[in-house]
Amino acid sequence: MIILVDEIITNFDGSTINRSNKLQELINYYNEAYGTNLSDICDLSEGSEIRTFLESFIVESMDIERQMYALFEQTFTKYATGYFLDLKACEQKISRKQGNVATGTVTFTLSETQTEDYTIPQGTVILHRQTGNEYILSSDVTIQKDTYSADGIVYSRLLGSEYNAEPDTLTAFEDIISVPSNLEVTNNAAITEGESVETDDSLRERIYNARRERANGTITAYTNMLLALEGVHDVSFVNPSRMTNHYKTVVNADGTTSNVHCTDCTRVILVNDENSKPCRQSVLENVENVMTNQDNIIIGHMFHVQPATVASRCFDVTLYYSDSRVYEKDVVDAITSYFDGGVVGTRNFTGLNIGEDIRKSKMITAIEEVPGVDQVESIVLTRYNKDLPTNIKYWTKNSATDYSYQDTDGFVYHRGTSQSSINRWGSRNFNTIPVYDWQIASFISKTRLDPEATNDIGLTQYPA
Repeated sequence: MIILVDEIITNFDGSTINRSNKLQELINYYNEAYGTNLSDICDLSEGSEIRTFLESFIVESMDIERQMYALFEQTFTKYATGYFLDLKACEQKISRKQGNVATGTVTFTLSETQTEDYTIPQGTVILHRQTGNEYILSSDVTIQKDTYSADGIVYSRLLGSEYNAEPDTLTAFEDIISVPSNLEVTNNAAITEGESVETDDSLRERIYNARRERANGTITAYTNMLLALEGVHDVSFVNPSRMTNHYKTVVNADGTTSNVHCTDCTRVILVNDENSKPCRQSVLENVENVMTNQDNIIIGHMFHVQPATVASRCFDVTLYYSDSRVYEKDVVDAITSYFDGGVVGTRNFTGLNIGEDIRKSKMITAIEEVPGVDQVESIVLTRYNKDLPTNIKYWTKNSATDYSYQDTDGFVYHRGTSQSSINRWGSRNFNTIPVYDWQIASFISKTRLDPEATNDIGLTQYPA
């Protein structure tokens, strides 16, 4: 005898069905058609042959009902999963994000300086000391003669955010037999950029957002409207309470204009010009014309338009070249392409958006696309400071001829014993440089800030 679990299925109209009810419907239909007590075949009591047959039929019938219901659910974005949700995304011309491997820099160190070059080969596998996650060396790394350390780029064997790693956690080699016992490895900075394949929940929300873009009055709708304007790279809608430099333009009685602090708008529309930093006035006017068009005005919305604040940054770059020395201009052009957009080698960079952080790993990618660059050894952030203390008592003595000073942002400056030997360019390491959501990061050459600077990026290069 089949024991029926009284499973309940709810239809889309709210009605319910269960096995006992469906069985009773069949019994009622049979009794109405053939009457009762005609023969054994009409015996529908518990355990009878005909009732057992009907119960078997109901089991399969309910399974078909369940499968049909599950398939029907997949046609709705709210319930769709996996492949079916990908199909719903295609309807909005978007696709599931496939994730990224984690990348970063590791430092190889020998216990003493070498009398000849020592090379760690491409493909060497380095392990996370706690998780055992594997990271692969992207290219050969050579510890030069008379030195004891060198840096290399690694990437995780698999993609996913779980492969991002804290500093000083990549400390083991997979193949310890082929590695000298006096060779150590570690990551002084975090391993980043790892992203997992997009989840159903995240993709579903992006599908909803794509639909919202068609709804007038939303930020996404306004954004798409402004991105269609000539000269606009990107825009950002920022709450004015977060900004210290927000202003509005007023017309004075004599016809002139002036800027005054603004407190009465709902959002500040910051504009990033695709060809100029800061944004050109003509582009700002085009954005303002769109937002003041009567067809686009939404009751209760008050917008003011202004250029994104430019956050200019300088850098020093050290690299290895393969065949011949690299021209500084080519490296400068690569960095500029990362910041402002452009093609370097085989890669196309779209340029940074408003509020987008500066990432060292992506700068390295751009520079290593330059013909002749074998490997970027380091990039440091630099700052020109004309207001350093001149009294040597505020400086830390490192040796008889070297003193250092560190400012509140971590930049370190050096000088000798005399005031004339002060180097007003300080530097600090970085992995990511945060940018406020009302700023746009921009690269600026050292020669623009310091009349005594001899090159744009403090370029140092060695033969590979």
